[in-house]
Amino acid sequence: MAIEVSIIEDDDWIRENLAAQIGQTNGFRCIGSYRDGEEALIDLIKETPDVVMMDINLPKMNGIECVRKFKKWFPPRKSCAHQAYRSKRSELK
Repeated sequence: MAIEVSIIEDDDWIRENLAAQIGQTNGFRCIGSYRDGEEALIDLIKETPDVVMMDINLPKMNGIECVRKFKKWFPPRKSCAHQAYRSKRSELK
């Protein structure tokens, strides 16, 4: 049985690539991807994943608050928070 994962990430490129990577990994299945926490929480009630990958810096409701609500409603589920930052290499010097 595959581990079901939902992704909550406001950056389209990152969200789509995470979903593609999960979909290509044996033993995992992406069952949902969302742009913000409010949208995700509505759907997560209907189809609860085993793991939620959550961006911390989200519009509307931040990822930390969203994880708190998710964990309150579904305590045995796992959450993984991440923060992505895309920049040009020259900015990192």
